[in-house]
Amino acid sequence: MSSSKPINPAAKTSTMEPEPTLALVDAPYDTLESNQPFGKRWGDEIVTLTAEHLSALHDGKLVAVDVQGEYVVFLRLQAKVGDE
Repeated sequence: MSSSKPINPAAKTSTMEPEPTLALVDAPYDTLESNQPFGKRWGDEIVTLTAEHLSALHDGKLVAVDVQGEYVVFLRLQAKVGDE
């Protein structure tokens, strides 16, 4: 089992912490059988970013990712803590 570290830059300190929406993990895990870090999910896939993608993110562009032909996720680089 891989370890994971949830990341939620929008999380506020309160008695009720929001669920994490990003996590750093050591390796892919079985989303149907594992509760880490988001609980069970119906599917998963690996998206690989190239140096070109990373450069574009550093230049202020977004990377659009097609998710299983149903959804789009937009990735952006947070320049510094507190930026949205």
